[in-house]
Amino acid sequence: MTTLKHPQFLSLKYLLIIVLCFFVFKSYSKKYPGEYYTNDSDTISCKIDVAENPYYNDIIDNISCKYFVRIFELDSLKVFKANQIRGFCIKNPTYGNMFFRAITFKKENIFVENLAEGRLSLYRYVYRNSYDWSIEYRDLVKKGDTYTLISILSFKTSFSPLVEDNDEIYKKVMNRIYKNENILEVIRLYNSSF
Repeated sequence: MTTLKHPQFLSLKYLLIIVLCFFVFKSYSKKYPGEYYTNDSDTISCKIDVAENPYYNDIIDNISCKYFVRIFELDSLKVFKANQIRGFCIKNPTYGNMFFRAITFKKENIFVENLAEGRLSLYRYVYRNSYDWSIEYRDLVKKGDTYTLISILSFKTSFSPLVEDNDEIYKKVMNRIYKNENILEVIRLYNSSF
């Protein structure tokens, strides 16, 4: 003979799981000093609540602020989506300032970490792997109004068209002198040449 569990027991079980998940997230969450940038070009000082990597102190989990950011301004909580502000800066005392910009990429409004700004802008695009849901990072480069995801396996093919107007850098990319691990240096060099 089997016994049926009471529906209230099941709902209590699910509620307990949700509460546990909430506390796990909050235990890895930290408020950092920072500022956010409105669409009207105002800069407002605040505290920014983001998740930290559970294994390493002060390493921010970028995926926790991909679609929205939790901001405390004068002790009141504000939650902004990526289409509501231009970006924000987290002032991390261990690793320095981290700038995030709101962009529209693949028809989604998201925040991406801004690593370099200029004729070529470099962003760190974070996403979940569709196979195992692990967090992965890719370099995203903006030139003009076009975003290009830089391929890890074929850096030369995906990056070289972006630097064709600088012969010296273009040749070094094509000859594999510059590789994926040099992308920030290459973009800074490219931007300084104009």
